[in-house]
Amino acid sequence: GMHIEGDSTHHVKDVVQGSAAQKAGVLPGMELVRVGETEVRGMPHAQCVSMLQKSARPLLLLFVSQPSPCRRLRWRRRRNLR
Repeated sequence: GMHIEGDSTHHVKDVVQGSAAQKAGVLPGMELVRVGETEVRGMPHAQCVSMLQKSARPLLLLFVSQPSPCRRLRWRRRRNLR
């Protein structure tokens, strides 16, 4: 089990300890993108939750992780080596 929140994007709020979601590696903050073959981005939250509850098991879900914060990198220009 997991809890999702959002309006037209659906993010994992928390994951139940010992659940299939936890065993599959689902983490808080991940965005749910597909339920089976159905894209859920832009779908009203209530409709997404209903789809999750009514879908046959086992359930195929696609998540994306939020990108990690950007790190500042220093680049040095190198001279051509010949």
